[in-house]
Amino acid sequence: MILNYFKTAWRSLVRFKLTISVSLFGLFLGVTCFLLLSTYILNEIRYDRFHDKADRIVAVNMSYKSPADADFVSTTLTPTAVVPVAKREFSEVEEAARIYNYGTREVKVNNVLFTEKDMVIADEGFFRIFSFNFIEGDPGEALKDPYSVVITSSTAKKYFGPGPALGKAIIINEDNWKVSGVIEDIPPYSTLQFNILGSYSSDPRATSEVWNSANDRSYLLLNPASKTQDLQQKIDKYVSSRFSEEFKAGFKFQLQLQPLTQVHLYSVDSNDNNVIYLYILSVIAILLLIIACINFTNLMTAKSSERLREIGVRKVLGAKRVNLIFQFLTESAIVNFIALTLAVIAAHLLLPSFNNFTGLSIGVGTWQEDEFVLFLIFLFTSMTLIAGTW
Repeated sequence: MILNYFKTAWRSLVRFKLTISVSLFGLFLGVTCFLLLSTYILNEIRYDRFHDKADRIVAVNMSYKSPADADFVSTTLTPTAVVPVAKREFSEVEEAARIYNYGTREVKVNNVLFTEKDMVIADEGFFRIFSFNFIEGDPGEALKDPYSVVITSSTAKKYFGPGPALGKAIIINEDNWKVSGVIEDIPPYSTLQFNILGSYSSDPRATSEVWNSANDRSYLLLNPASKTQDLQQKIDKYVSSRFSEEFKAGFKFQLQLQPLTQVHLYSVDSNDNNVIYLYILSVIAILLLIIACINFTNLMTAKSSERLREIGVRKVLGAKRVNLIFQFLTESAIVNFIALTLAVIAAHLLLPSFNNFTGLSIGVGTWQEDEFVLFLIFLFTSMTLIAGTW
């Protein structure tokens, strides 16, 4: 019985090739554009949410103003003293880590010279805060010793080939470092991007608590029972007490806590609010999808009106209303399935070009979200029902 519905539906679709081709192409084009835009939107929304403790991680931002300044200057960079003081003074802080950008470094491995642009150093507690998957090494010990370095999987293959990299030596700017860990490549939806991560204790800055210069990014892991607002109030009181003389002279200084999951969309380093552009793109994506769906429904409805004689003959021959409904639903389902399948394939093939255009590195891993798959199922079902029963 079901097979007969499909056979009849296919013959009907072939008979109305022009109408079906136009409706199929319109739906395919709309869904493809929607998939590309929604992939970008999902990638932006899921930034930094892959960390197991993301809901307890906060970034520390800094704002300052001299007597000569009209407005505050805000930055994500903080003094070296922030992290040790936070761990020492505030019970709400379970762990904390500083990250310092080492910039471009010359790396020598077996007398082969590499130039690495993405090297940073971080405190020992870094991997107790952030969840990067280790392939080799112990996260708890990886940054314990000076001149220890954790590298990404692709960097390890570049340096040492397919074999193990743990314990091997590399030379960074004439200093000998030891590979203490290898992690999976960092996903594109992480604000923290690096190929090489060295131990903070390797740098002389680790021994000083300086307030008069800001070059570190500071992150705090709060205790499960702690609230960001309570810690913020304590930090404000500490800063007011610590810099009371400077405040009397007209200087202003603030340390502000920002949830990790908001850092990307609400960056204090940018004058542009990324979330506004995200809302605009979301509206555009939804409008494209709606237009494609309306166009598809109208064309399928127009096709149905051309088949009134066929419907009448079927009723005379004993076809029931439910049989006709199932017949139109089957035709609609076939067109929808073809359009959605082609759209997914096209979006996948277009992702590299889309990445080149946007300057991003988005992969199909974004499509693995359960909500995204459920949405495709919902889209297929709703369009089939609307076009098939209209």
